Amino acid sequence: ESVRLLHELQYFKDQSPNYINTMTLGEWMDICLEVYLKNSLKQSTYNSYVCYIEKHFKEDLSAADVAAKAGLSREHFSRIFREYTGVTFKQFLTSLRLAVAYRLLVGTELSTMDIALSAGFPDSQNFSRHFKQHYGCPPAEYRRTCARPSARK
Repeated sequence: ESVRLLHELQYFKDQSPNYINTMTLGEWMDICLEVYLKNSLKQSTYNSYVCYIEKHFKEDLSAADVAAKAGLSREHFSRIFREYTGVTFKQFLTSLRLAVAYRLLVGTELSTMDIALSAGFPDSQNFSRHFKQHYGCPPAEYRRTCARPSARK
């Protein structure tokens, strides 16, 4: 948060160098407060997006769906989301689903299909493809070779 505030103040300084040199401490504090409040609102909004995604990740969810809930265009939502997370909506959603699937894979005896559906993937092939891309091997092989048998229930 502090780094973001400094970047915004630097931007303001770059845009109005003469004004900055004549500002009083009170004026600086007003600008700092304004930037802080603006960023706090953005962070709060971003947190609400993430909470919605975490609650609905098992559903057939798209950036357009979340944007519509937020009253934003898909493009604007995607831009804001990437700004705050550093990844696209789809990458975030897939990572969330993979984390859930991983816990189910190493901690249960559920079938690959059941894990896929429980984690929000549309089918086991889609789940297997994403899992292999992320972990380097298919889920069934990972379970056989990497997961501790005592951890599964």
